[in-house]
Amino acid sequence: MGASSGIAGADLLGTMVQRHPADLPAAPAAWERKMRPFIHTEQDSALLMRKIFTPHDRREHLTRGAMLRIMHAPVLGPAMRKIMKGPDMSNKELDVAAA
Repeated sequence: MGASSGIAGADLLGTMVQRHPADLPAAPAAWERKMRPFIHTEQDSALLMRKIFTPHDRREHLTRGAMLRIMHAPVLGPAMRKIMKGPDMSNKELDVAAA
């Protein structure tokens, strides 16, 4: 999410400059208020996401493999996908500049 957060931050900064054309010092302050919670959520979930996307030992590989199999299972898959879209995943579909 590092590159995505950078792009989202740039988009949000442009949005804030458009929203505050007569008060340019207000734009970065508004950007900070909006961007900081987004970034904190990403930082808080970074370790869990690292284990999912780049497992480093056998246990993490097995856990990741089991999760992927469950996500594609006809009965358990929908429930697992719902769990995976919990609060830590909320930023993945958020347009921070539009929100």
